[in-house]
Amino acid sequence: MLTGSVTEGKFDDIVMLHLMDAYCKPLLLYGSEVYCGAKMYDAALRRAWSHAFWKIFGVNEDVACDIQMFTGIRALEDTLNSRRVRFRKKLSHTGNDVITYIKDFMCNFK
Repeated sequence: MLTGSVTEGKFDDIVMLHLMDAYCKPLLLYGSEVYCGAKMYDAALRRAWSHAFWKIFGVNEDVACDIQMFTGIRALEDTLNSRRVRFRKKLSHTGNDVITYIKDFMCNFK
């Protein structure tokens, strides 16, 4: 059990934030690499992430950004963009002609 970070049987808010970043964010973003440019999907992800901040801290999205900067947690958009870039780079090295064609088509489609 965590010592020093548990008060009256309740997790400290910062501990909850780091647990959320380590376990919930990857699940929330699972498969998001392929939804490049889907604004509705991205908006739903932002709403879910903001709702989690509201539940933990009782703050709106603007304050949530400040909390993320203060605690060193990457913003959802930054994490999402880096995952998408890493995914596209990996597609280039597959050696599969069909995947390469789809990647080229989708990247030029934007």
